[in-house]
Amino acid sequence: MAIRKAKAALSNYQPSYVAIELDVNERGDAIQYTLHKISGIRTVPQVFINGKFLGGGDDTVAAHHSGKLASLL
Repeated sequence: MAIRKAKAALSNYQPSYVAIELDVNERGDAIQYTLHKISGIRTVPQVFINGKFLGGGDDTVAAHHSGKLASLL
């Protein structure tokens, strides 16, 4: 559910986002391990904008509603 909400929030902006689906990527486990080292969390989604960690799904939706997401993009 959080993934769907984050994608819906991000779909309101240009340029479009790139989603890496860990469950269908053959390197998904390695990517998730690396993301955990960078962000400190294991859950998905993990949203990065211009190489900076924004947060998870709820953080992304909150940033969209507050206008922060628009300013970051």
